[in-house]
Amino acid sequence: MTSGIGFVMERFASRLLVAAAWLACAPACSSPAERVRPLLIDPGFENAVLAPSPVRGWYSDDASAGRLRITSDSSARREGAGSLRVEVVEPRDPGEGRASLSQVVTLSPGAPRRYELSVALRASVAEPLRLAVYVWDGNEARELATQDVAAGSDWTPATIRFEVPAGHDRFGVFLYLPNSQGATVWLDAARLEARS
Repeated sequence: MTSGIGFVMERFASRLLVAAAWLACAPACSSPAERVRPLLIDPGFENAVLAPSPVRGWYSDDASAGRLRITSDSSARREGAGSLRVEVVEPRDPGEGRASLSQVVTLSPGAPRRYELSVALRASVAEPLRLAVYVWDGNEARELATQDVAAGSDWTPATIRFEVPAGHDRFGVFLYLPNSQGATVWLDAARLEARS
Protein backbone atom coordinates (compact mmCIF):
# COMPACT_ATOMS: atom_id res chain seq x y z
CA MET A 1 0.00 0.00 0.00
CA THR A 2 1.29 3.46 -0.96
CA SER A 3 1.63 6.07 1.77
CA GLY A 4 -0.40 9.31 1.55
CA ILE A 5 2.45 11.43 0.20
CA GLY A 6 3.55 8.64 -2.16
CA PHE A 7 0.01 8.32 -3.52
CA VAL A 8 -0.16 12.09 -4.17
CA MET A 9 3.24 12.01 -5.91
CA GLU A 10 2.17 9.06 -8.10
CA ARG A 11 -1.02 10.87 -9.15
CA PHE A 12 0.94 14.06 -9.84
CA ALA A 13 3.51 12.14 -11.90
CA SER A 14 0.81 10.37 -13.94
CA ARG A 15 -0.97 13.69 -14.65
CA LEU A 16 2.34 15.26 -15.61
CA LEU A 17 2.97 12.42 -18.09
CA VAL A 18 -0.50 12.83 -19.61
CA ALA A 19 0.03 16.60 -19.97
CA ALA A 20 3.47 16.08 -21.53
CA ALA A 21 2.04 13.56 -24.00
CA TRP A 22 -0.74 15.97 -24.95
CA LEU A 23 1.70 18.86 -25.44
CA ALA A 24 3.98 16.69 -27.55
CA CYS A 25 1.03 15.54 -29.66
CA ALA A 26 -0.75 18.90 -29.97
CA PRO A 27 1.13 20.20 -33.02
CA ALA A 28 1.16 16.82 -34.78
CA CYS A 29 -2.39 15.81 -33.80
CA SER A 30 -4.06 18.95 -35.15
CA SER A 31 -4.85 19.26 -38.83
CA PRO A 32 -2.64 21.49 -41.03
CA ALA A 33 -5.51 23.99 -41.34
CA GLU A 34 -5.86 24.20 -37.54
CA ARG A 35 -2.12 24.81 -37.14
CA VAL A 36 -2.08 27.76 -39.56
CA ARG A 37 -5.54 29.23 -39.01
CA PRO A 38 -5.32 32.83 -37.79
CA LEU A 39 -7.31 33.59 -34.70
CA LEU A 40 -8.90 36.68 -33.27
CA ILE A 41 -7.83 37.41 -29.72
CA ASP A 42 -10.84 37.60 -27.38
CA PRO A 43 -13.49 37.06 -30.09
CA GLY A 44 -16.24 36.97 -27.46
CA PHE A 45 -15.22 40.40 -26.11
CA GLU A 46 -15.14 38.89 -22.61
CA ASN A 47 -12.18 41.03 -21.55
CA ALA A 48 -13.30 44.62 -20.97
CA VAL A 49 -9.67 45.76 -20.87
CA LEU A 50 -8.40 46.72 -24.30
CA ALA A 51 -4.96 45.63 -25.51
CA PRO A 52 -2.01 48.06 -25.56
CA SER A 53 -1.71 47.55 -29.35
CA PRO A 54 -3.89 46.03 -32.10
CA VAL A 55 -1.52 43.09 -32.60
CA ARG A 56 -2.23 41.98 -29.01
CA GLY A 57 -6.05 42.09 -29.08
CA TRP A 58 -8.89 44.60 -29.42
CA TYR A 59 -7.46 48.12 -29.37
CA SER A 60 -8.71 51.71 -29.60
CA ASP A 61 -6.67 54.89 -29.45
CA ASP A 62 -10.02 56.65 -28.88
CA ALA A 63 -10.47 54.76 -25.59
CA SER A 64 -6.91 55.70 -24.56
CA ALA A 65 -7.75 59.36 -25.29
CA GLY A 66 -10.90 59.15 -23.13
CA ARG A 67 -13.35 59.52 -26.03
CA LEU A 68 -14.87 56.07 -25.37
CA ARG A 69 -16.02 54.32 -22.20
CA ILE A 70 -15.43 50.55 -22.42
CA THR A 71 -17.10 48.15 -19.99
CA SER A 72 -18.25 44.55 -19.84
CA ASP A 73 -22.02 44.03 -19.83
CA SER A 74 -23.29 40.69 -18.52
CA SER A 75 -26.93 41.79 -18.93
CA ALA A 76 -26.62 42.26 -22.71
CA ARG A 77 -24.93 39.29 -24.33
CA ARG A 78 -25.31 37.18 -27.43
CA GLU A 79 -23.22 34.36 -25.97
CA GLY A 80 -20.65 33.77 -23.25
CA ALA A 81 -20.49 35.70 -19.99
CA GLY A 82 -21.08 39.14 -21.45
CA SER A 83 -20.58 41.60 -24.26
CA LEU A 84 -18.35 44.61 -24.70
CA ARG A 85 -20.26 47.86 -24.09
CA VAL A 86 -18.74 50.87 -25.85
CA GLU A 87 -20.10 54.35 -25.14
CA VAL A 88 -19.07 57.41 -27.13
CA VAL A 89 -18.17 59.96 -24.42
CA GLU A 90 -16.67 62.56 -26.72
CA PRO A 91 -17.31 62.37 -30.48
CA ARG A 92 -14.48 63.13 -32.88
CA ASP A 93 -14.44 66.52 -34.58
CA PRO A 94 -15.99 66.64 -38.07
CA GLY A 95 -13.41 65.61 -40.66
CA GLU A 96 -11.53 63.33 -38.21
CA GLY A 97 -13.47 60.20 -39.10
CA ARG A 98 -15.11 57.95 -36.51
CA ALA A 99 -13.83 56.24 -33.39
CA SER A 100 -12.98 52.59 -33.88
CA LEU A 101 -11.92 49.32 -32.32
CA SER A 102 -9.40 47.26 -34.24
CA GLN A 103 -7.29 44.14 -34.19
CA VAL A 104 -4.45 42.99 -36.44
CA VAL A 105 -4.41 39.31 -37.43
CA THR A 106 -1.12 37.73 -38.53
CA LEU A 107 -1.15 34.86 -40.99
CA SER A 108 1.12 31.86 -40.49
CA PRO A 109 2.93 30.44 -43.54
CA GLY A 110 0.51 28.25 -45.46
CA ALA A 111 -2.59 29.85 -43.94
CA PRO A 112 -5.69 30.18 -46.11
CA ARG A 113 -6.15 33.52 -47.92
CA ARG A 114 -9.97 33.75 -48.03
CA TYR A 115 -12.03 34.51 -44.92
CA GLU A 116 -15.42 35.40 -43.56
CA LEU A 117 -15.59 37.73 -40.57
CA SER A 118 -18.76 38.13 -38.55
CA VAL A 119 -19.67 39.94 -35.34
CA ALA A 120 -22.93 40.48 -33.44
CA LEU A 121 -23.88 44.12 -32.82
CA ARG A 122 -26.46 46.16 -30.90
CA ALA A 123 -26.71 49.95 -30.81
CA SER A 124 -28.64 52.67 -29.03
CA VAL A 125 -28.73 54.95 -32.10
CA ALA A 126 -29.78 54.51 -35.72
CA GLU A 127 -26.43 55.75 -37.10
CA PRO A 128 -24.80 52.83 -38.94
CA LEU A 129 -21.64 51.10 -37.80
CA ARG A 130 -18.98 50.08 -40.30
CA LEU A 131 -17.08 46.80 -40.37
CA ALA A 132 -13.92 46.96 -42.51
CA VAL A 133 -10.81 44.89 -43.28
CA TYR A 134 -7.52 46.38 -44.50
CA VAL A 135 -4.02 45.34 -45.51
CA TRP A 136 -1.05 47.68 -45.61
CA ASP A 137 1.18 48.48 -48.57
CA GLY A 138 4.05 50.04 -46.66
CA ASN A 139 2.37 52.77 -44.59
CA GLU A 140 -0.69 52.99 -46.81
CA ALA A 141 -3.86 51.08 -45.88
CA ARG A 142 -5.81 49.29 -48.63
CA GLU A 143 -9.42 48.33 -47.97
CA LEU A 144 -10.27 44.69 -48.73
CA ALA A 145 -13.92 44.73 -47.66
CA THR A 146 -16.40 46.97 -45.89
CA GLN A 147 -20.01 46.81 -44.77
CA ASP A 148 -22.24 49.40 -43.12
CA VAL A 149 -24.58 47.87 -40.55
CA ALA A 150 -27.74 49.47 -39.18
CA ALA A 151 -27.81 47.86 -35.74
CA GLY A 152 -30.74 48.40 -33.41
CA SER A 153 -31.86 47.22 -30.00
CA ASP A 154 -31.80 43.55 -31.12
CA TRP A 155 -28.58 41.69 -31.92
CA THR A 156 -27.72 42.20 -35.59
CA PRO A 157 -25.13 40.02 -37.36
CA ALA A 158 -22.59 41.78 -39.57
CA THR A 159 -20.61 39.62 -42.00
CA ILE A 160 -18.00 40.42 -44.62
CA ARG A 161 -15.95 38.19 -46.91
CA PHE A 162 -12.49 39.03 -48.12
CA GLU A 163 -9.32 37.62 -49.62
CA VAL A 164 -5.87 38.54 -48.34
CA PRO A 165 -3.64 39.30 -51.34
CA ALA A 166 -0.43 37.35 -51.90
CA GLY A 167 2.56 39.08 -50.36
CA HIS A 168 0.62 40.15 -47.26
CA ASP A 169 0.99 38.27 -43.98
CA ARG A 170 -1.41 40.33 -41.85
CA PHE A 171 -4.69 42.19 -42.04
CA GLY A 172 -6.58 44.60 -39.81
CA VAL A 173 -10.18 44.25 -38.64
CA PHE A 174 -11.83 47.61 -37.85
CA LEU A 175 -15.20 48.39 -36.34
CA TYR A 176 -16.13 52.06 -36.77
CA LEU A 177 -18.56 53.41 -34.19
CA PRO A 178 -21.30 56.06 -34.37
CA ASN A 179 -20.01 59.60 -33.90
CA SER A 180 -22.80 60.81 -31.59
CA GLN A 181 -22.23 61.71 -27.94
CA GLY A 182 -23.80 59.08 -25.69
CA ALA A 183 -24.19 56.55 -28.52
CA THR A 184 -23.71 53.05 -27.10
CA VAL A 185 -22.75 49.91 -29.01
CA TRP A 186 -22.55 46.31 -27.76
CA LEU A 187 -20.21 43.81 -29.45
CA ASP A 188 -20.17 40.04 -29.06
CA ALA A 189 -19.52 36.71 -30.81
CA ALA A 190 -16.90 37.64 -33.41
CA ARG A 191 -15.91 34.84 -35.80
CA LEU A 192 -13.11 34.56 -38.31
CA GLU A 193 -13.53 31.52 -40.57
CA ALA A 194 -11.52 30.36 -43.56
CA ARG A 195 -13.67 29.84 -46.65
CA SER A 196 -13.09 28.08 -49.95
